[in-house]
Order: sequence, then C-alpha cells, then structure tokens
Amino acid sequence: MARRLMDLWNEWEIQILVLVSYTLQVILVALARNRRLQASAVRRLVLWLAYLLADSTGLYAIGHISLSSRLPEHRLVTFWAPFLLLNLGGPDNITAYSLDDNRLWLRHMLTMVVQVLGAAYIVYRSATANGTFVFIASLLMFTVGAVKYGERTWALKRANLESIRSSLNKACGKEYCYAKPKSAKGKIDDEALRMTAHSLFYTICMQALVSSSSATKTGLSEDRVHVMRYSFVWRDMWKMVEMELALMYDILYTKAAVIHTWSGYCIRGLSPLIITTAFLLFQFSGEDGYNKMDVVVTYVSFCGAFILELSSLLGAMGSSWTRARAGQRTWLLCLHRCVNYIKLGNHKRWPSTIGQYNLLHLSTRDTNELGSGAAKKIGLEDWWNKQHNTGKLTSTADVNKLVFKHISRTLENEDSLDVLRKERGRVTLERNGLYDDLHRTIEGEFHGGIITWHIATDVFLCKSKQAKGQDATLIVNAVQTLSNYMMFLLVARPYMLPGLVLQSLYEQTCNGLLDLWHQDGSTDTDCQASSHSSHPNSWSLIYLPKKIFKADDPNSSRLPEREKLAQILLNRNAGSLNDDTARKPGLVLAAQLADKLLAKEMEMDVPDMLDVILGVWVEMLCYAANRCSKDAHARQLNSGGELTTIVWLLTEHAALFPVDESRNCALIE
Repeated sequence: MARRLMDLWNEWEIQILVLVSYTLQVILVALARNRRLQASAVRRLVLWLAYLLADSTGLYAIGHISLSSRLPEHRLVTFWAPFLLLNLGGPDNITAYSLDDNRLWLRHMLTMVVQVLGAAYIVYRSATANGTFVFIASLLMFTVGAVKYGERTWALKRANLESIRSSLNKACGKEYCYAKPKSAKGKIDDEALRMTAHSLFYTICMQALVSSSSATKTGLSEDRVHVMRYSFVWRDMWKMVEMELALMYDILYTKAAVIHTWSGYCIRGLSPLIITTAFLLFQFSGEDGYNKMDVVVTYVSFCGAFILELSSLLGAMGSSWTRARAGQRTWLLCLHRCVNYIKLGNHKRWPSTIGQYNLLHLSTRDTNELGSGAAKKIGLEDWWNKQHNTGKLTSTADVNKLVFKHISRTLENEDSLDVLRKERGRVTLERNGLYDDLHRTIEGEFHGGIITWHIATDVFLCKSKQAKGQDATLIVNAVQTLSNYMMFLLVARPYMLPGLVLQSLYEQTCNGLLDLWHQDGSTDTDCQASSHSSHPNSWSLIYLPKKIFKADDPNSSRLPEREKLAQILLNRNAGSLNDDTARKPGLVLAAQLADKLLAKEMEMDVPDMLDVILGVWVEMLCYAANRCSKDAHARQLNSGGELTTIVWLLTEHAALFPVDESRNCALIE
C-alpha cells in the first residue's frame, strides 16, 4: 500500500502541488481580511499555515521542475513554472504575516531572484518542447509572474518602518482632499470622513508611528498652505481615527503601498489581459500529445490566475485609496463608483472590540472543573485561565463617548498635552480633592496600580449606592469595561503596557483572592457545582465539550459570587489582611482603596465618585496608550488592534487640533 502511494506521488506530485498552490491562494484571499477582525485562534492558525505553505509549495515545485526530466507526454509540466511564480507573488490583501516579514525584505528579495532565475531556466529549457505558441504563452506568464513577485518584495520593503520614515517627506508633500460639512449643521458623511482620513494619514498617523509628536506638528505646519476649519462631533473624530488605523494596517501588512501607484494600477489592468492572451495562445497550440490530466491542470491554472488577478483589479479600483488618489479625475472616479456600486470595494472601519478580564470573576471559578483541572496537570493553567475567562465587548459606542469626553475635559483644563502622556490619575484626583489621600495608589509601578484600582473598582461597584441608581447605568458600564480592559491588557497583552511586568504581584494577588474565596465564600458554590456535575447531561458528548471550551464571559457570569467576594474583602478587618502583607500587598492596598472610596461617598465629600473612578481609568488608558512602544501598536494591528491604539492616535490628533468641549466637537485648524 505504501509503495503504491509512493508511486502515485512520484508520478503526479507536480500536478498535486500546482492544485495545492491555488488552493492556498484562495485560503489566503478569504482569510487574510479576518486578521484585523480579531479572528479566532483556529482561523489564525489556518491562515498562518497557508501563508507558510504557499511559499514553500511554490519554491519546492519550481525547484523540482527545474531538476527533473519528464516523459514527452508530460512536457506540459514545464509550462506551470510561470504560474507558480505568479502565485509566489501572493494576493494583494496579505504580504506580511507579521511585522518582522517587512524587516526581512532583503531575504525575500534574494529568494525572489533565485526563483525567478529558476523559472527562467525552465522556460528556456522548454522552448522547443512545447511549440511556439506555448513558448510565447510561457514568456507572457513568466513576465506577469516575475513582475507580481517583484511587486510583493517591493511592498515588503516599502512597509518596513525605516523605509516609511525615509519616505515620509515625499508623502507629506502630496495634495490632500479635505472633508467639508455638507450642511449648516456640520454633519459629515462617511465618504467625506474617509477622504479626510486619507488626507491626514501620512501627516499625522504615519508620522506618529515612526517619529515624535513634535516632528508631527512641525511637519503639518509646513505642509498646510491654507488655514482651514472643520468641526467633528466626537463620533466622527473617533470614526476617522478608526479609518486611519485601517489605512495603517493596509500599508504595513498588504500591498497598498505599491498597488495605489500608477505602476500598480497598470500591472493590475494588464495582468488579466496578458493571461487571456496566453490562454488563447495555448488554445491555438492544440492539445494533441499532452496528457489529459496535465491539460486539465493547465486550464485550472489559467482560470485560477485570471480570477485572482481580476479580483485584484476590482479590489484596487473599489478601494478608498483609489478614491483619494483620483482627485478630480472623472474617469477614475466613475470606475471607482461602478466597482463600489456592486460592493467589491473594501471600506470597512477598524473593528471596535474590547477585551475583558476580571480578577474577582477568575477567583470565583470552579477549580475542580474538568478543563481547569486537566490544564493544571499539564502545566497550562495560566494559559487556560486566560483563554477560558477572557471576554470581548463589541458594543462600545457609549464607552468611546465617555472616554472622548474625559480627554476633551483634560485638554480644556490643562496647558499641555503632557498630562495625557505622563499622568495616570493625578489630574482627576486633584480636581476632586482626593490626591493627598489616594496618591499612593497611582504611584509606583504601573502594573501594580492597575491591579489595585481594578479590585477596588469591583468592590466599589458592588457596594456603592451611586452605582445602584438607574441613572448610573451608563457610567457604571463604562467604568467596569475600562477596569476589565486594563486588566485584560495586563494579563493577555503585557507588551501593550509600559513599565515592568509584575507577574509575581499578579500571581500573589490572584492567590490571595482565591484563598479568601475558598475560606469564606465557596461553600455554596461547591454544592451547586457538585449538584450540577450530577446532572444527567453533564457528561454527554454534546454538553461536555460546550461546557469545557465555551469562554466564561466576565461581564455576564458569576456576578453573585463576585459580589460575595467583594463583601468578604470589605468585611475582613485591616489587621487580618495586614498580617499577611508580604504575600499579598496588592490585595491589601486594593482593600484599603475600596474602603476609602466608599467612605468618601458616604461622607458626601465627592458628589460623583463614579465620575472620579472613570476619570482615573481614562487617564490610565491614555498613559498606557502613549507610553506603549509604537512597534507594539503596529504589531497588534495584525491581531485585531486594541483600544489603546485608537486612544494613542486620538491624542496625536489632539496635539494638533484644539478641542472645543462646549460644542462637543474637535476643531481642526
């Protein structure tokens, strides 16, 4: 059996590899766009494998064709080398899987040179074997393949941060399109916002990525000839920043930098025509003397190449990049609108999802659960806790509005933007007369401050009278969301936060909460768990996998248990916690902070404590966004991006455009 399979592979391996190559191209086209949508781990794994295998398959197949000799009836195999070269050029919506691929563009260029020479050798060697028509068709396909492969390598080079930095002066000198309100009320539609995002992209967004904010400000003042004034409500400003993030993703991880040039448009316009010409030449040559399966594979190659190149052309014409470049060119605008009319263009904004992670939710989990127990036995408990107890919040408009409001208020009351980049709660606490009492909680290591305020926020929300009011629902949700989000960053995205990673403090705090829960709070839960495990469906083949692998959302599960643990923290007197301070210092400070916040609320010293807590979290969010490395912001775009990246760009815009809070708008001058 094994020998028979081996013989089958030896006879048809090239045919199989060609078909696999096109299958991988389809997978890349279909899944690459999901990278910025925070796709599931399974989809990302499939995309990663397809990205690696697409190159490996093409390299192996071209090398094998160049070294092997074939029977006369299989001489059509050499005709496939240019198609494999074309596939190595890859689809337009993915050039780099990670930011490191852009840095290794020289390595990709060396590989490209070797493969182009190999394909050229194959075409030359088959000059007489397949006839004149097929040879000319081979030359045409080789030209397209070599150009597309070279374009991919050039896109990697252009997306390298060093290349972006060196080319920004030229880019910033381009002519821009600006959004103007279409009515007296100042309302701006999405298309106008998109064009404004394009106009500010190189001046603000990319400058912020590769250079300092002061350089950004200087660059803008030199580029502007006319002083113009626009007004954006907070939602429009947020939307525009999301659009700029989508453009940044296009530059760093797709071929956008080379597509939307006149050479890029010409390549996409000519490629389908050249492929069609090559197909007609192959038809004229006849099929006599060729193996029937080889002919079928050749037709599949032509169809696959034509469809992929046609989709590339339509995608480029329907892109907002084309609309921005078109300016007043009527024919290009008409073409863009026609393609856009049939919904082939891609105008999606950056997806708005916020990760959620809660320590009280984690500490009240059932540690005897099958999945948790199995993960602990094989040393994957931390990984399991991150995956199983992490949630996502998709509806974030209210949170975004409150964040923008607090940023605007800070800019209105402070002389410098430094407060957004350097402070992590001081301004809010000083404004409400709480800094002297609470300054210790926001000083020291940033990670420790997040843990302290996260636990204290949960305890406050569980016991506060303000938080129970009907009018407080919006701000309570915002406070809880930001608190859980900052803890999510600390646990799942520590590279997106500044400062030392205090893993030991996090573990000590988790262990302290878990001990408190097991000592005083888990009796009833254990009984429920044991009764639940005796449920007749508990071990069914359908119920059990759902129970094990379903994510446990911290915003919707174990809420009574979390409130009970919060009460336990408050009931424990300071002495009983301080006896074990060396083992759980973060827990002690959090309990003290929660007690002070509740006391201030009871004394009516601060009329709106929820607003104070929200202000502290917004300051921490801005601090994290601006202190995070720019390289980390760029890398995270490949995995769906983060709210911190949006906030970072918002502050970069605020550095240049004053904010008028009285009109709830940002004024761009």
